[in-house]
Amino acid sequence: MSEQAAKWVLHPMDPWQNPPRHVAECRACRDSSEHELGANDADLWATSHAEATDHQDFRFATIHYARAARVRRILPDQAEDVD
Repeated sequence: MSEQAAKWVLHPMDPWQNPPRHVAECRACRDSSEHELGANDADLWATSHAEATDHQDFRFATIHYARAARVRRILPDQAEDVD
């Protein structure tokens, strides 16, 4: 890991405010669903696409959200447990 990257940490965002999104992609034509809130919606898109095109191979992904924050270094004179 680079020294620059070590100054940052990722925190998952609240899934109630930023729910995971699901996407299906056809491996034959690379067409894809919208980023759906529910996995069932991505599945429905894939089966509908298969019915319309006879394409049979799909890739599914789930998108999770995170926020990057700088890491704060606590110096000895800032720590509460230092005598």
